[in-house]
Amino acid sequence: MATYENLKVEHDGGVRRIALDRPEALNALSIPLIEELVDAAEEAADDNSVRCILLTAEGRAFCAGGDLKAMAEPESDFVARGVPLGRRLIETLLWAPKPVVTAVNGAAAGAGACLAAVGDVIVMAESAFLEFSFVKVGLVPDFGGLYLLSRLVSGLKARELVMSGRRVPAHEAAEIGLATQVVPDGDLDKAAREIGQEMAHGPTLALAQIRQILNSGAVSSAEALFTAEDGAQRFLSKSHDHAEGISAFFGKRPPAFTGR
Repeated sequence: MATYENLKVEHDGGVRRIALDRPEALNALSIPLIEELVDAAEEAADDNSVRCILLTAEGRAFCAGGDLKAMAEPESDFVARGVPLGRRLIETLLWAPKPVVTAVNGAAAGAGACLAAVGDVIVMAESAFLEFSFVKVGLVPDFGGLYLLSRLVSGLKARELVMSGRRVPAHEAAEIGLATQVVPDGDLDKAAREIGQEMAHGPTLALAQIRQILNSGAVSSAEALFTAEDGAQRFLSKSHDHAEGISAFFGKRPPAFTGR
């Protein structure tokens, strides 16, 4: 497992916890930080010992978005370098063959809000908020923001959030479908780790197929959905986890899934 200057990465019981660690800059996304996130995400996605990815942050903010100081520098190539890296990061997390949990400990603005929205489970601290604030600096969402928002909330709500760039408090985020649950600030890390462990002990192959189907957009077409379901079931019916699930059912015991 690699070590990083701008991240804290740890592995516990199948959960790979990746925490942004630029608290003095509110975890703003510098190019080095994005590069490290891409590397850590790709490593976690490819590591068979990792059965859940937990993305969170150190300090009082989740992520303040792109590093505006770097953007403002003369002859800055921040956008030219950062946007492709952001796409690579989000695509890695979307297509990873394991669930992703995001734990939002504070402000999540701009690209930081998009990072929060990439989770299959999104846990927010009560004081946290999301802010798709790109319009406030004359930009459109990147880091998959429009794709992610359009799949989580209604079309009109997605337009309102990105065109206003307004702050969405944690409880409102839960009400409109941008958060799975809201917990007291002091309970966030514990809650997120517990969810991560629950996911890590689940049938990883089945969870991967579910997120593959949902993230691919197959649900937008009945024909595509049925085709995807058929292929997934044929594959999963031959898995060890399926056999274990059947055995556990008849044995009246909890299944011990191994992710194979």
